[in-house]
Order: sequence, then C-alpha cells, then structure tokens
Amino acid sequence: MAIREFKIKCKIMEITQLSNQYLNNRIPLVLKEDGYNITNTSIYKIEFEPIKDSFTRIRGASQRIYRGIFILVEHGKDVQLELIYFISYEFFFLAMIVTLVLGIFSDPFDFVFGIFVLVFFLVDIFKQRHLAQQLFFKLISSDIHNFD
Repeated sequence: MAIREFKIKCKIMEITQLSNQYLNNRIPLVLKEDGYNITNTSIYKIEFEPIKDSFTRIRGASQRIYRGIFILVEHGKDVQLELIYFISYEFFFLAMIVTLVLGIFSDPFDFVFGIFVLVFFLVDIFKQRHLAQQLFFKLISSDIHNFD
C-alpha cells in the first residue's frame, strides 16, 4: 500500500425529491463556489478535490474536504444523494511512528507528543465531517430550490 492511499472513507446519504438533472446542474456550481475542482463527472457521479493553490497549501488541507464523490441513485421520483469523502491520515501515521521511535530510543516522556497528535487527528476528523455535512446540506436545503 502506497502512503498516498492512507485515507478513511466516510459517507453521508439522503433521499430527496430534487431531480437528478437539478442536482447535476447544482453540484458543480456549489463545488466551484466552495473552492473545489471537479476531477471526473458522469450523469450519476461527480468527483472533486480542493483547488490546489499556494494559499490553500499554507492554510492546510483541513480547511476543505480532502477528496469526495457525489453519487446520484434514482428511486422512481426520488433521488438518493450520497457524498463519499475521504480523510487522509498519512500525517497522523508518520507522526505516530516518529513518536514511537522517540519514545523507545530517547525519552519515554516523548510519548506525550503522541497524545497531542491523536487529539489533533480526532479534531481533524470532526472538522472534516462538519465540512462535508455543510457542503451536503447546502445542496439539498430548501432555500436553494430557486435554481434554474
């Protein structure tokens, strides 16, 4: 497994009465408005990732969803909208390895650093979840139905 594959897969799902065509038109607009690039698209799937500019790199990856996929599944008149998003844990993994090495070969007090890394990682998971929920519900909220 390559280090770039260190991701946690998460999913949000909702059944809505919005049409597939409406969602296919709305999703790219909302993604671009929120600073994402669309990497792949079809009638039932839209993949995206954050715009990679120098300001985004300075602020850090936790300000936006690392990578995501919107999937649309039709059920008669209803559409099941899924947001699958990924949380990268490569930094956490590398930091924990460094903590273990320092704790074993240096001072056992260095294990305290691991506690801070773990807390940071848990905060990042909740932040990514919140960002995904905001993006998801921005698409299906009742005040956006005026889009044409």
